[in-house]
Amino acid sequence: MTNGNESSDRLARIDATLDRVAAGLDRLTERHEALSQTVELIAGMQAENEKRIAAIAGMQVKNEKLMGDALEAIHSLARIAQAHEQRLDNLEG
Repeated sequence: MTNGNESSDRLARIDATLDRVAAGLDRLTERHEALSQTVELIAGMQAENEKRIAAIAGMQVKNEKLMGDALEAIHSLARIAQAHEQRLDNLEG
């Protein structure tokens, strides 16, 4: 009989261990799913950020072109103003 009790005690311990392992596996599965969802969210955010960065880079190129055009116009106006000043000086002198 002792052998029967020892076997049932051993089986009970094995069952308890299996239950703990199963519970741990369930927790790990839940954590894995949560991490997978987080990674998916981050990947989506990264893709959106890359689109925004590309748009900003495009705007920067356009702004640099506009700034260059504005500087050329300012230089042209400065040359015109200088030419007018020289004409006025010549008329006065």
